[in-house]
Amino acid sequence: MSRALTIGSTPWGEMPIWWPLVPVSKVAPAYPAELKAAGKKAQVTLDALIDIAGIPIDVRVLKSSGDDAFDKGAVICLRRWRFPVMREDRGWTKGPACRVVVLQTIIFDPNDQEYRPRNPPDLAATMDMIATLRRQSEAAMAADRSRSI
Repeated sequence: MSRALTIGSTPWGEMPIWWPLVPVSKVAPAYPAELKAAGKKAQVTLDALIDIAGIPIDVRVLKSSGDDAFDKGAVICLRRWRFPVMREDRGWTKGPACRVVVLQTIIFDPNDQEYRPRNPPDLAATMDMIATLRRQSEAAMAADRSRSI
């Protein structure tokens, strides 16, 4: 079952955030061969702006794995997923279609024979993490602006 939480702190403005939102079609991420051979595991948490047709149009890394190859693989993977068309009444059946934000964690595990995307385990912790990352990003951008003046 999906839940929506409307907050104003998304980079795309105030809109519903769905967690979890089960995709109608998905593909497994390409596991970087050298990292899989080395037995490396990783977890990448993403947020994505989903358009009115259920297509991800902007995907961002919220919590990096620490390795660009995993992060890029997760972003490319999520861009290929398709989601149900969401409605302004925060459901699937009534009202005009609307854009939404989804949160998704992708786990790379070389021992996992069947790829299974996983949603963040705790919505409150995920929202706290998003708020912290955005504050850090805003502080860094403000510092950059003050240096350029």
